[in-house]
Amino acid sequence: MRFSSPRPPASGADGASGCGEGVLNVIKQVTELVRSENIEIGERRGVNHHDYNLKKSQALVALNRLSPLFAHLEPNPVLRAALLDMRRELEINWRLLDLQLRAARAVSDLITRAICEGQSDGTYSALPWKDDR
Repeated sequence: MRFSSPRPPASGADGASGCGEGVLNVIKQVTELVRSENIEIGERRGVNHHDYNLKKSQALVALNRLSPLFAHLEPNPVLRAALLDMRRELEINWRLLDLQLRAARAVSDLITRAICEGQSDGTYSALPWKDDR
């Protein structure tokens, strides 16, 4: 997915309108990208996080390039709704990724503990040696 850059604002109402459409287009693209990742995570399919990370980084660059254009936009309920939709998807994405990361840490801790306990001969453990006499 390539993020399109809106043209810079021109003088007159048409320039602001074109700018608004460009901003709206990028916001919708970002929203769909994040929504797609959320769906894949929710379906517990194998998610290519590397690709999503790359695409979301490109989206952030596109949004950062657009930030000066927001000053030229008139208040617009369609744009506001699109921004709120994007925010909702990003919040869901954050929660899903946080949950996955915490689960991965828990599994990693269990595996690490099992490996450490398996490699220990008990020399430095707090448990007393049993005497089998």
